[in-house]
Amino acid sequence: MSSNKLLEKLHEIRDLLINYIDKNNIIFKSPHINFSLQLNNKFNIIELNDELDIYDSCSIHGVTYVDVKNWISIKPGIKLGDPNTIDIKFLAVKLKNNGSFLPIEAIIHTFIHELSHTITIPESHISKTMDKHTTHCFE
Repeated sequence: MSSNKLLEKLHEIRDLLINYIDKNNIIFKSPHINFSLQLNNKFNIIELNDELDIYDSCSIHGVTYVDVKNWISIKPGIKLGDPNTIDIKFLAVKLKNNGSFLPIEAIIHTFIHELSHTITIPESHISKTMDKHTTHCFE
């Protein structure tokens, strides 16, 4: 199977999930504020390759680029993305490693994980409140 065919399948899976969510009136609520984000098809799903691999020191198999224009402080050191200003730019999934396709199970696992970021309100924490494991990828 080619990269394009795999990406088409991921788009198809997303569309099936959107239809299921709509048909069954599923709502994803935020625990912090009375707002929910809906899964939509307004962002592209692309292949994560070396050009997009922005975390050199970590093994990253997916990334979701979420643009937040405004942040809301909920307590000292913690902010939430203002849901009215959130824009999902793209979702990228690694399909290959060293030229060989990853197992489909790994691709789907990563894809579903990345989809969760598109319906989760982003949080921002002051780095001094983060543990060493969390900050390792950003050193």
